[in-house]
Amino acid sequence: MTTGGTEILVVLAIAVMLFGPKKLPELARTMGEAMGEYHKATREFENEVRKASTSVDREITSATSVEPRKIGPAAQTRPARPTPARPAGAPTTRPVSEKPAAPSSDVKVKEIAKNLGIDTANKTDAQLLREISIKTKKQELTKG
Repeated sequence: MTTGGTEILVVLAIAVMLFGPKKLPELARTMGEAMGEYHKATREFENEVRKASTSVDREITSATSVEPRKIGPAAQTRPARPTPARPAGAPTTRPVSEKPAAPSSDVKVKEIAKNLGIDTANKTDAQLLREISIKTKKQELTKG
């Protein structure tokens, strides 16, 4: 439904009768300033929500870029690599590295999920990261 010329004239006539012809420009100016402030506040709020969402997405992307640790029989299979030439008389076994293994990323993801109150049973890292993302976005929206 659109407003026609007649309806606009009736509204203007009522406004002139209520406020007087001298007050209408001032009222229109005040109304325009108020609408400008409203639109400015709306844009700022949207920008803050967008920034928070982007930072959470960036954190999730960086967390998922780490290769997950394999569990089960698939973990024992390795891709075929060319073996370097071995001099005659060299030992056939490689020395065992004494460097301790770094904690895997899936343990960190599960710890974060537990700290946020998310059930971690039978869930992959990707599922947990999705739930962490959703929960943190909801918390950001309720804080802001």
